[in-house]
Amino acid sequence: MKTRLFILLVLLSCAIQFVAAGQERDDMDVTVTGAVVSAEDGQPLAGVVVMAESLGGVGVSTDIDGHYSITVPAGTAPLYILDGAAISSADFNSINPSDIESISVLKDASSTSIYGARAANGVIVITTKRGHTERPVINFRMQIGFSDIADGQWNLMNTAERIQYEKEIGLDAGKDYDVLSQTDVNWMDEVFNDAAMLQNYELSVSGSSEKTSYFVSGAYYDQEGIAMGSGFSRYSIRANVEQRAASWLTIGTNTMLNYQELEQAEDGQPSVITPIS
Repeated sequence: MKTRLFILLVLLSCAIQFVAAGQERDDMDVTVTGAVVSAEDGQPLAGVVVMAESLGGVGVSTDIDGHYSITVPAGTAPLYILDGAAISSADFNSINPSDIESISVLKDASSTSIYGARAANGVIVITTKRGHTERPVINFRMQIGFSDIADGQWNLMNTAERIQYEKEIGLDAGKDYDVLSQTDVNWMDEVFNDAAMLQNYELSVSGSSEKTSYFVSGAYYDQEGIAMGSGFSRYSIRANVEQRAASWLTIGTNTMLNYQELEQAEDGQPSVITPIS
């Protein structure tokens, strides 16, 4: 079964900035690259695991343990905020992990006061990368790998052993074993891929000037599934541009273009007569 998903997400921002004294919100900042996790006192926080994944279309996920945790009841999900705008879980899963600069997890009453009742199950705030240096910075990342089933040495019966087994348990009624004995198939080779290839290519350009900052990236991800007839591929483009029009006005756009193809192998029902059950 093959599924295609096309996502175009455009966030336009117009921010009026004021300088005022105030108290910073108590939250927890999580940086995906480098995994910088801090608590209220600024010290590193133990018991926190952050995972940014692309396998199988999962995208980005967070697993937070210990004192700082989000308890999400069954059948519910936290509120996702991407660059200041609420997004769905499907949009969240389509983000290229390399485009993420930081993840903040809000779990206390302040999240409800900011985002309302939608924040009852917690809030995950994602901030994508921006340009910070005056000179353009060009990054290219390539990843190539292969996957195989963890324990592929299954002790399966060959045709002769299968025929003997069926005769012993009384499943030989109406079968022509003279014909069946001519076929001997290693179903492990037919069902599983012993060298499922993974390819990931990412290119980004970022920079900034006195009034303008930009971050533009493109990525291609492709992974063959271990099971024959399964795989996942993703094409993604992102453009984050901000222009400071005045000392009190900043205008910008965050645009994400994403195309995914997910192919899943159909599951069968276990049976004593299937090749692999």
